[in-house]
Amino acid sequence: MSWTSRLIETYDNREDEKIYLVPVYLNVDPYHDYRASVVPVSSRNTEFTMTVDTDNVHPARVGYNKIADVIYSYIKYFAYLDD
Repeated sequence: MSWTSRLIETYDNREDEKIYLVPVYLNVDPYHDYRASVVPVSSRNTEFTMTVDTDNVHPARVGYNKIADVIYSYIKYFAYLDD
């Protein structure tokens, strides 16, 4: 069983306990919000370059900012529901 499946199995439908699953991945662009570098296509021909991922696990700062936006929005929404 995957880690994500285990989280969902453990914490889904527990809103009455104020436990919420927040889908932060929905706001992170998998193509533009991760660290990347521009490298030559070939070591013998540096005229042509391409962009390659340097870390496809941890987002770049902009990706983390988008995750924070989602979490902040959820916190504000659930605080509103408690009023």
